[in-house]
Amino acid sequence: MLGSLAVGPIPFDVRSDPETGLAYVAVFQANQAAVIDGAHLQLVGSIAVPLNPIGIGLDPAWQRLYVSNLNARMVTLVDLQTAKAVYNIQNLETPVGVVIDPETHRLYISNRGANIVSVVDPETGQFLANIKLAQTPGGQWPPDAPDD
Repeated sequence: MLGSLAVGPIPFDVRSDPETGLAYVAVFQANQAAVIDGAHLQLVGSIAVPLNPIGIGLDPAWQRLYVSNLNARMVTLVDLQTAKAVYNIQNLETPVGVVIDPETHRLYISNRGANIVSVVDPETGQFLANIKLAQTPGGQWPPDAPDD
């Protein structure tokens, strides 16, 4: 282990950008995404997001961060050039994970509360499809995970 760094209460998900060396952490109880300089293991900032951030999606090509906000039922798009929220994708059901297709830049958002994966256009925030799953995305919560 290289070291440890306190970023706030209940850090949950992390994504790193190999080009910038920055890492982004969803900090559940702080309602923020912490920004870490990976080369120097330093907390260099934070980005305010709505209620209970739990998942992080990163699109380095478009310099966008997507943060799923569990209890707010939305995913927040953050412009990494300004470190500001641009818009929220709303009306999700317990959004947890966010993955970005590197070619189309489409978002795939797991909705734990509805057993679906939503496909979203990153330009407009519009839903393109909902893919029904046989069981809850992510399986069972670990015993210390936040309640949904």
